[in-house]
Formats: sequence, C-alpha cells, structure tokens
Amino acid sequence: MVWSLVISIFAGAVIGFVFFKLGEKRGAVHTFETIISLAQAEEIVSSRKLLFDMEDDKAISKIPASKWQDDWKRAARRVSQAFNSAGVIVRLDKRLEKIWVRQTRRSILKSWWIAQPYIQERHKRADDLWEGFNWLAKEARQYCKPGELEEWISPEGIQLLDRV
Repeated sequence: MVWSLVISIFAGAVIGFVFFKLGEKRGAVHTFETIISLAQAEEIVSSRKLLFDMEDDKAISKIPASKWQDDWKRAARRVSQAFNSAGVIVRLDKRLEKIWVRQTRRSILKSWWIAQPYIQERHKRADDLWEGFNWLAKEARQYCKPGELEEWISPEGIQLLDRV
C-alpha cells in the first residue's frame, strides 16, 4: 500500500513535469512566431528595403538626420521600433538569441547602422529610446564570423557599436 502511494505520487510528478515542459515549448514557439511576424511584417520589410536601398544609393548612414527625407525617417522609426520590440522579447527568452538573432544578424546590424543618424537625433530627446535595439545589435555582433561585420558596417559604425 505504501509503495503504491509512492509510485502514484512519483507518476503524478513525472506527468506534471512533462506537461510543464510541453507548455514551456508551446510558449517558446509562440514567442518565436511573435518575433518572426513582427520582423517580417510587410511594413517593416519594405521599410528595411528602403533603408538598405538608400544606403546603397546615397550612404544615408553618413548624412545627418536633419537632412533626411521624411520617408527615410519613417522607415528608420518603423525598423527601430520593430527591432526594439524584438530585443525586449529576446531579452526575456534567451533561447531565441541562439536561433533568431544568429539567423537575422545581418539585417539587425545593417539596419542598426543605417538608422544611426536618426536614432542619435531621437536620443537627444530620450536617451533610453530603443535600448532594446541597441542591445539586440550588440548580441547580434557576437554571432558574426571574422570579417563579416565589416561587410555591413563601416569602421565608424563598429566603433559606435563598441560604445553602445
């Protein structure tokens, strides 16, 4: 009788643990889906494309934000807000860092660098604005292979990333 009670308690604990782990995995999948839908929303993708195209055509990362066109500022704001939110989520669930941040490092770092004139202008009014984006860029840098970062960001950008 005592053994059947012990076995029942043990079986209940194991079943409870299994259900807990399944719930935890479901939560991670939901979080991953949230971050993907955030970063891949059409508005964010088109904003990132505009920033990347303008960097290729006009090197906007070297132009003061006060001389930026309104659509560049809108694109930088959208991308910065999306990556800031993603940074906050990843900070809460570090499992995503190894999966999503590693795979998205180029987009994160290139977006961060191109948007810097606008981000720095906005930091004059609120210095903690988009801290999640800054944190995400620093985390993404860890996953760069030797020489990879230099393909996307100028030496000045790398120095700035070191100071963030």
